[in-house]
Amino acid sequence: MERVLSLFASELEATENAMREAITSDIPNIPQIINHITSSGGKRFRPLLLLSCAAMFNYRDAKRFRFAAIIEFIHTATLLHDDVVDVAQTRRGQESANKKWGNAASVLTGDFLLASSMLIMAQHGDMEVIRIVANMLRLMSEGEILQLNKSGRGDTSEKDYLRIVQGKTAALTSAACEVGARLAGASAAQQRALAQVGLHIGTVFQITDDILDYSSDKEEMGKDINQDISEGKMTLPLIHAMEKASREERMFMQEALTHGKITPAKREKVISLVVSYGGIEYARSQSSQRIKDVRKILGNFPASPAQESLLTIAEYAASRSK
Repeated sequence: MERVLSLFASELEATENAMREAITSDIPNIPQIINHITSSGGKRFRPLLLLSCAAMFNYRDAKRFRFAAIIEFIHTATLLHDDVVDVAQTRRGQESANKKWGNAASVLTGDFLLASSMLIMAQHGDMEVIRIVANMLRLMSEGEILQLNKSGRGDTSEKDYLRIVQGKTAALTSAACEVGARLAGASAAQQRALAQVGLHIGTVFQITDDILDYSSDKEEMGKDINQDISEGKMTLPLIHAMEKASREERMFMQEALTHGKITPAKREKVISLVVSYGGIEYARSQSSQRIKDVRKILGNFPASPAQESLLTIAEYAASRSK
């Protein structure tokens, strides 16, 4: 991943400049909150997807930096909103924006970022790019609402889980790849193929997040862990464990997830059941299958540093430890 970041270092710097130009405001809280969250150590994973896809077709127009900024703005807006919904206290090892400035300021700053993204698109985009981004925002909202509706429900299926993930997480990575290809003049079939690559990468990224919620520590992750269990979220390791568990164990997990704040003892038992029934290993196997799918799709494109970078990003999404 460090090699990929080095390869795109100048383009990521240009993206940072485009972001700074777009978030000027004479209301102090807005740039303060945005700078707080954007300067806290993120790798610009999603803009990197857009830049990589554009580079596969040797696209060099500076417009790509503005659209890479849009992708990061939308991602940042979702972080601000999610931390309010999740009552998060930390983000990337530091105090979360909602903890520091309050819920209202965080939500409204997220709205400012979304509005800024719309403005950039209106100034520099074509209608197809606007359609891609608007549809992505719709899918993300649906995914978040479906997750809210399914929270704490033991009847959440793997199909439900994948729909949630493909909305709230993978829709953004898919759009990043599709927009990069669209800007570069790729064919409709190439755009669809790279959108599928982005969908797989985003799904892998979220599955890995779900695994890390069971297997990391707070210092390593830079945010609260076991949060999914505490919030009653049915993630893939847990769904698999509930399918394999005995009736009594399923009832225990269901009760633990649905009755308010879970106790530390119950949380530890849920984690133990997930581990013992192979929930983490199953989730990793599903992630590995999607990496194989990415490799197969990218094999239809000419070999290039950008193509290799996309595969590296996919593998990073599966193997990262935070």
